[in-house]
Amino acid sequence: AHFTVCLDIGHVALCGREPEDAIRVLGHDRLGALHVHDVDYINDLHTIPYLGRVNWSAVVDALADIHYSGEFTMESDAFLARYPNDFLPTATKFMADTTKYLAEKLEAALAEKA
Repeated sequence: AHFTVCLDIGHVALCGREPEDAIRVLGHDRLGALHVHDVDYINDLHTIPYLGRVNWSAVVDALADIHYSGEFTMESDAFLARYPNDFLPTATKFMADTTKYLAEKLEAALAEKA
């Protein structure tokens, strides 16, 4: 059987490690999915990227270095919880746009390495 890892970006940071280091240690063959959320390295914020302290440029560079081809799963429920129900479509679209932005950054970095 073949198993891969789902790396939780925020939880790596909460353990006092840098997500980009964990990405490189796991490598292409072992890293199959990401739980994507931002933290302040103290609290499990479960917010969207760029609202905490994770270095997303370094994360994207590491993903490009290992030629990551897995999934991005947003784990940003606390971000959405702050909005009233009638604003959730707008907040969810912003979350989706942020995810798309990260994916585009990764695609560009992968193209540079090709």
